[in-house]
Amino acid sequence: MSHLIDRVSNTIHVAKNGNNANGNGSLSVPYLTVPDGITAAAALGSGSIVAVWPGTYDCDVDGAITGNENVTIVGFGARGTVKITGVTTATLYTFPATGGSVWYISFELSPEADGKKIFTSTAGRHSFHCCKFKITSATNGIVSSYGSVSAGEIRLMRCRHEYDMTGTSGGSKDHKLIEVTGTGNVLSYSGEFKDKIADADDNLYTIHTTSTVADEMIIFNSKFLLTASNATYSGNVCALYNGTTTASLARNVEHCHIHCEATGGAGVTGTGMAFNAAHGNAIWHGTANRVLVEGFARNYFGNKTGHLISHGCDIVAPDGVVGTGTYTRVNFPSDGELDVDIIQLHDVMHSDQDFTALAVGESKTVVDVTLETDGSAGGDVHVIDVSIAGTAGSAEAVAVATHQDVDVIHQHLGDDVALDYAWSYDDSGTAYTNVTTNFNDAAADVQVFVADDDSIFIGVAAKYDEISVLLSINSSISITPTFGYSTADDTFTAFTPNDNTGGFVRSGIIRFSKDLAGWAAVQVNGQGNYYWIKILRTKNNLVTPPTVDKIQVRDTDVKFLSWDKLGNISGNTLGGIEQAADPSDPDSGKFTIWQSDGTGTGADGDILIKITDNGGTTKTTTLVTFAAI
Repeated sequence: MSHLIDRVSNTIHVAKNGNNANGNGSLSVPYLTVPDGITAAAALGSGSIVAVWPGTYDCDVDGAITGNENVTIVGFGARGTVKITGVTTATLYTFPATGGSVWYISFELSPEADGKKIFTSTAGRHSFHCCKFKITSATNGIVSSYGSVSAGEIRLMRCRHEYDMTGTSGGSKDHKLIEVTGTGNVLSYSGEFKDKIADADDNLYTIHTTSTVADEMIIFNSKFLLTASNATYSGNVCALYNGTTTASLARNVEHCHIHCEATGGAGVTGTGMAFNAAHGNAIWHGTANRVLVEGFARNYFGNKTGHLISHGCDIVAPDGVVGTGTYTRVNFPSDGELDVDIIQLHDVMHSDQDFTALAVGESKTVVDVTLETDGSAGGDVHVIDVSIAGTAGSAEAVAVATHQDVDVIHQHLGDDVALDYAWSYDDSGTAYTNVTTNFNDAAADVQVFVADDDSIFIGVAAKYDEISVLLSINSSISITPTFGYSTADDTFTAFTPNDNTGGFVRSGIIRFSKDLAGWAAVQVNGQGNYYWIKILRTKNNLVTPPTVDKIQVRDTDVKFLSWDKLGNISGNTLGGIEQAADPSDPDSGKFTIWQSDGTGTGADGDILIKITDNGGTTKTTTLVTFAAI
């Protein structure tokens, strides 16, 4: 192959045995550095090639590389043997204004200061083919990137990316590995991203866009393996992040495997996000496709005013870990639309849940639905709707089935109770603000959890088991709350309620049991004695904190209706409809009660009972004679 290349008139060769002073760009007398090779190739005109042969080309020594629209740069040799490196160089490769492409080159950056990057594009359409980008640093606190695109389009075709910043940054930095701004575009085909950070509160965004161009950030057939490893991690791990506010934009993701993970000890409260978008689309196609999001602490598919569409593929979010509790939350905000088209469900949807560590007073929910109907003019909502298509066969159709030791229905009823006192606590200024009126009055909205470690305190003179939260502005992402209840020694004991506000990303109910061990009425900041619940924000980098419209509490034990595991039914009233015919005889050891319309046994309005003993004998008698009342 080298013999043929030497004969190509528009090819300039660069090799480690070359010489810029005496070389002519031929295979036998190559240039030594890539910048000199590009200069020579550009003079040959459109369609020229720079053939770079195996070796390490150091931009700190040779100079940064600026491409040329007439030149294609090609690495010749086994994959990974042609390397372009740098430590102090600001940008290893800058694309020209109108176009350019690079093939089979490994770019390796080892920065010792922030802001270094492998490529920059400010205009034109450019492409990397079968290239590798690797960024590591032995210096703590470094934030670098693969590149930035402020205009034009970058195409990453079959490229591999490795980012490993496992040192400590010392303070809440954003790792935007491919940053798209202005009118920039990014397309990745068959790419592979392996990105890792380790600082406790840094954020990792593989592709971060605020571009104003429609259809940018098109990612096809790519793999993402993103990890933040720290015992107390609390930042964001996000494959695709869209921070724009332009509603018409589209962000398309097809045939991808996305694994976002925040790992560490019990203190991990980080966020693993496959796709975060202010607007747009995340799309998966194909029966062989599997979109996997494994985030410890929180897992989100966030997509506002857009669509999340799945055609015949799996969307999986395993349990995360927060403190001593385990749960998974896949969040589709209420201002978006979830459209799931499942071609085959393989007959059964199955969920295994382990609640062996559930403590007294804690509450968990496997399927959690919150409905907001305030302001609706009518209509109805069926949370579960079961029907039979066509003519019913012999199979017994059952909408709800329970088994041994499982209660059938718990209906939690209770009147809203105003708070006796409520505090909002500013951790930075160690200041308490009285928000009792704000929480009790829907007309006096108040923003809460403004900064990390801010909290609210809810105090009521009597015990309660539900907190009803109505928000006028939802939190942009979960505040990653922790919960505590007041005890006699003036401390707060941590517990895990069922929080279907999703961390104040929507209105909802926070439910728990009144039987919290040691829950006591005490004073907080001189106010009491009340039973207090403390809610603490642990999430860093929250764009929009929640604004509370109203918070009230309920004691649902006052009106608790149930159908328990022994078949006992307790409730307020029992109603029925008059029957024109007598019911069938009940089975042995059972009875049936009905109201007659006078057509069958009994007069109109009478209430009757049929009883069958264990021997199979059935008798009928009148319980209430309507005419005698």
